[in-house]
Order: sequence, then C-alpha cells, then structure tokens
Amino acid sequence: MHASKYLATAFFFLSSICTISFGQAGPPVIGDDPGTPGNGHWEINLAYPYAQTEKTIAMDFPYVDLNYGLGDHLQLKYQGGYFFGKYRGQGWQNGYDDSLVGVKWRYLDEDKSGVDMSTYPQLGINTSSSLVRNGIVESGLSFYLPVEIAKTFGQFQVAAELGYQFYEHDRDLWSGGAVVAYNLWERIQLVGEIRDNCDKSFVQNNVILDGGVRAGIVDHVTFLIAAGRGVRNGDDSPHLYFYTAIQLTF
Repeated sequence: MHASKYLATAFFFLSSICTISFGQAGPPVIGDDPGTPGNGHWEINLAYPYAQTEKTIAMDFPYVDLNYGLGDHLQLKYQGGYFFGKYRGQGWQNGYDDSLVGVKWRYLDEDKSGVDMSTYPQLGINTSSSLVRNGIVESGLSFYLPVEIAKTFGQFQVAAELGYQFYEHDRDLWSGGAVVAYNLWERIQLVGEIRDNCDKSFVQNNVILDGGVRAGIVDHVTFLIAAGRGVRNGDDSPHLYFYTAIQLTF
C-alpha cells in the first residue's frame, strides 16, 4: 500500500473519533448519544485526538468541537482542527482537516417514552486542498446518518449508535457501537465502549475497544480523557488511540 493510503487510513480513524457533560456518550469516547446542551446553551470541546497504526501517526491539534442548543431537542454542531500526520520513515504532513457540520434531533425523551432517541445527520467538507492533493483525505463530500438511543439504570447509563457513512468518492460503510457509563462520584464518571466500522457488505470490519473518564474540575469545566485500540492486528487497525479535551459548558 502506498504511504499516502496508510496515512489516509489513520486520518479516517482519527476523523471518526472526532464526533454533554456527564451524558451517556460523546467525548471522550467515539460514539454519540441523544443528549443536547439545552436551549441557548453551548458545549465546547477543545481536544487533542491521536491515532497510531502499525505504520502511521495521525493527530489533530487543536481540534475544536462546537455544539449549540437550539431549543431543548435540537443541537447544531461544527468540528474542525489542524491535522498532523506521519508515515513511518517519512516526514510530517499537515493542514486543516475536514470540517464537519451536523444537526441532532432528539425525538424521544426518557421521562415520557422510556428511552432517549435521536438522529444526527452530519456533513463532511474538504477544508484543505493540500491534504486532498497528497491523498490523505478523499476529495468530495461525506455524509453520516446515525440513530442514537440511551437509557439510565440507576448509576449506570447505556447508549448505542448505528449509522451509515456515505462517501462521494470512496466506499461507504456502517459504523456503530455501544457505551456504558457509571457515575463513580458526583464529578467523576467512568465510560467504556465497543465500536465497529464495517463495509456495507459486512465482510470487513474493524472493532475498537476504548475507555475513559469524565472528571468535573469546577462548575462548567470538565476534563475528558480516553484511550483504546483495535482488536485485530493489521495495517489499518489502530494500535493506539488517545483523546483528551477540556469541555466548557455555559
């Protein structure tokens, strides 16, 4: 495989990472949940995601994840950052990574329907022509259409997400997973996740296990950290994934 294709694989995994304070899912894990910030409220994640495969290193710094509550059931989102990547034995490449815009709509509430449930369409747009020219990202648009569901069981919260990822100039795939969170203390929450990216024919898949912590520092400021890796060993499977961020809510 050409070096740029190896690096593109790492970039894809990194971008899949970069998708509510003390909610069931969302940062620092990969999958999302039906939670929204609330009418007129912001949730901002200032993050450093990192992914390493057998032959590549990929990271974003800084990576900004902006979320705004439009009413109690809608969330507007923008994500983007500056990408650094390196193929083994070669120099670093960098540039603005793809931007992601989305709208989440929670159409079921747990207090009325027994579960929270939402859909969260997201559009990916090329931001850097240099990354496209070097083959790090595919040219054209991408579109992710997932459904999220979540429920609380005492101190535990369980969430699941399943979505289809469309690419204008690449192979489509399915992406989904499940997250379990546990409120250890008032300001400390533990999270664990299993995540799978699978081609549309369900022949090739990439299972990832990860876990992390949400720790409230002071009111409206939360420290997020998670790490994980792919289950199978392969050129396109992450040997290490790491995510850390400061989350601001107001």
